[in-house]
Amino acid sequence: MISLNNDGCSTITIIIIIVIIIIIIVVVIVVIIIIIVIVIIIIIIIIIIIRTATTTTTLIIIIIAIALCSTP
Repeated sequence: MISLNNDGCSTITIIIIIVIIIIIIVVVIVVIIIIIVIVIIIIIIIIIIIRTATTTTTLIIIIIAIALCSTP
């Protein structure tokens, strides 16, 4: 199983590198999915709040809160 290639890199290190790359890709995909889900939930909450909100002052407060939360 441990056979050295021409460049001196063993097959085990190549397998480890491939596994690490796959793990990184999976983690990135999972993070993107989580971000998309969070954004969708926030949009749904905003729509519900806007539909239930009666006065313009509550809308202004919500907009200010979103602006403060969105800034890093």
